[in-house]
Amino acid sequence: MAPRIPLPVKKFYESAPKSHQILMLKLREDILEIVPNALEVVSYGMPAFKVDGNIVAGILANKNHRSEEHTSE
Repeated sequence: MAPRIPLPVKKFYESAPKSHQILMLKLREDILEIVPNALEVVSYGMPAFKVDGNIVAGILANKNHRSEEHTSE
């Protein structure tokens, strides 16, 4: 099970359309399974995951679409 969601991030998930929340939370679990030491933050207006001070993934939901953003070096 994924760790507790930090309050600022939780508020972002709760503000997303209900139809998107289930997928967003599943993506969160998947990301934390792959990168368990990631710090959850809100960055660039979306829930994001930091490792060693760098954003490595983010989840964004809009009215008509959802997006998973990831980075690599």
